[in-house]
Amino acid sequence: MQTENLTILFVDIAGFTATTNRQSRRQNASLLQNFESLLKPQIKKFSGQLVKSIGDALLLSFRSPTDAMLCACRMQDRLALYRQQHPDEHPIVIRIAAHLGEVRIARHDIFGEAVNLAARIEAVTPPGEIYLSEAVYLAMNKTEVMVQSAGQYQLDGFDHPLHLYKVQQDPSVDLPFGSLQAELLPAYAQRRWAALALLPLLGLGAVATVYLREQPLDPATLPAATIRSSQYVTLDLNAISDSQLPAEHRFGLQQALEQAIQRIPGLYLAADDGARPADYKIQVQLDTRVFPAPAELKFMLERSATPAKLQWAIQWSGQQQQQTLHQVQQQLIQLLSQASGMAALSQPMPDFDVPDSFYQQYLQASQWLRQGEQSQNPQLLVQSRDQLQRIVTALPEFRAGRQALCNTLLHLFEWREDQSQLRAAASHCQTLVQGPADSDDWLAYGRWLALQQDKQAASKALLQALSTNPKSGQAYALLSRLYLQDNQPLEAELVLKRAVSLQPDYWPAIQLMAVFQLEQGQLQAAVANFKKVVLLAPDNAIALTNLGSAYLYSGQLQAAADTYKAALQIQPEPFIQANLATVYYYLGRLQEAITLYQQALKTSPDEYEFHGNIADAYRQNQQTDEAQLHYQLALQALAQKPTLTARELALKAHYLSASGDSINSQKQISLALQQQQNNAETWLLDALMKARQGDNPAALLSAKQAVQLGFPAKLLAVEPDLRALADDPQFLALLSQ
Repeated sequence: MQTENLTILFVDIAGFTATTNRQSRRQNASLLQNFESLLKPQIKKFSGQLVKSIGDALLLSFRSPTDAMLCACRMQDRLALYRQQHPDEHPIVIRIAAHLGEVRIARHDIFGEAVNLAARIEAVTPPGEIYLSEAVYLAMNKTEVMVQSAGQYQLDGFDHPLHLYKVQQDPSVDLPFGSLQAELLPAYAQRRWAALALLPLLGLGAVATVYLREQPLDPATLPAATIRSSQYVTLDLNAISDSQLPAEHRFGLQQALEQAIQRIPGLYLAADDGARPADYKIQVQLDTRVFPAPAELKFMLERSATPAKLQWAIQWSGQQQQQTLHQVQQQLIQLLSQASGMAALSQPMPDFDVPDSFYQQYLQASQWLRQGEQSQNPQLLVQSRDQLQRIVTALPEFRAGRQALCNTLLHLFEWREDQSQLRAAASHCQTLVQGPADSDDWLAYGRWLALQQDKQAASKALLQALSTNPKSGQAYALLSRLYLQDNQPLEAELVLKRAVSLQPDYWPAIQLMAVFQLEQGQLQAAVANFKKVVLLAPDNAIALTNLGSAYLYSGQLQAAADTYKAALQIQPEPFIQANLATVYYYLGRLQEAITLYQQALKTSPDEYEFHGNIADAYRQNQQTDEAQLHYQLALQALAQKPTLTARELALKAHYLSASGDSINSQKQISLALQQQQNNAETWLLDALMKARQGDNPAALLSAKQAVQLGFPAKLLAVEPDLRALADDPQFLALLSQ
């Protein structure tokens, strides 16, 4: 039998017996579920082990006494925050007791005098307090947790008094044990599970390339970086006279700067994405009138309301500020001096001029493409496609237009799974790499190959994109997907870690990793990264939406609702409205859910999932006629799709079942399961159908399958169609996973 010195924590709910006598079994089960779900994330944060649950108590072990006490503080403050957010619920108040000593470890349990003493200390600990033994007090780092004497106590089974201590708290503040609210929040779905709103990572600005003369740039001709404030280092290209730098080199210098940004770790393009300002920036100011730019770039810059400014941001801190600025400047100059050798960025542009009217149409189509990507609106993508097709037909040599058209068609295929869009994309995507090609060309071509299921060729194309731009977030994300499809999750994760290491303070790269972690069931790691994203981009609706979805998946419904509402204040998109409606549905606030679904449908009247969602809400709200109307509209919208995925077949089955057509619904769910056995949502929908039909054992089996495949167990507890399983011990055990 193994022995080890560990810090033992006993955590229990004060007054639990009296509370359970006043509540139903279901209410008691819900209370215990909340108790564990709120505390478990805090335990994991401090590397604690949940040894076992004993009714209303938890037995925990920690290798570090300091971590144990920090965790105890976080657990108390987490419940304090929950009581503030849910004033109408019965308050959960806990007491925590700690002791350090040798324990015996066997069969995933611990035994010994240390465990017994921790239990005795728990018996004298007042509600809302944290008591600890002298052994813990002597071993812990007292600068991290403030502790005071609690006096001498005569404990049962001990023949002499023991000196106990307690953690200090400030009752005048909301979180009395000193936690920050951001530290407490734990670490996708349309239907009634929220959609991850991953914002596509866009390219790095300039759409044109230009030939560089063979003569390399002389670093001596470049201006010294001037520090205009404590936060900026500026390279002002207007300070370079024609005699110092020939005009034909000026655009090449711009491209060399872009390549430098791509190659220097920690440096990244500053974008208008709602991110907070970086601590330090390198600004590059270009006066567009002093050099002849190729047609594409010239039209773009001359139509800019302000002088063109390329701006890159980098995070620095500490005493090495000036030294860091100098090092970055030297790296830039070194790369600039090698600019003429950068073959991938120094190919000649086609010698033609883009008429102003066509260029304005291209800019409008590009804007529709970006908006369609961000808001998940297929109508905007269709508008972009149609306009780009007219432009490319008139100007087949206009490469930027062809690249945008390739991406638009691929987005439409991914949205609708319409093979005609993929076939239409073939010629446009393939011609991008027939001749000089930049990173975005290889990325678009790699996307097309991946959708064609040519994984090997797609990987080569994506690696080619990364060789030109090592910070291409989309290339990393797609390469990671290809590894996952080959059942290589470790390689997929390493690819994304590489993306984050190159841009450690750039929120889109971190979000890529967070999405991966959420999909892989690494919930706490995902939430922690989504929180980093929101800190870096507090005014970005997409970042907030994804954090809200992470809260929803972890069962934190009120936190999810608050986060979605914050996102809507910034960007009132229909999918965010639908996500907030989802939370209200789960909270039983059906009329509010219906109102939000109605708002979403005003913008997206053909979205079948919105119709299905509002139909579910109407059904639960006993509005049968309205529910039937929207189920039929959802089914009509699905009927317009040329083919249905397994998920869509399962949703069709759900709509048919809820409409009373049990025979056809069973056929559709069987087809869905035949087509794809490992889709968690399909199994969940099957569970909902079985439960409505009164087949609880079959519903439980399907619910278990959904959880095993990654559906969050916390959401099963609030799913109205599974209420019939609420008292089933196996279902309650499933909820605790």
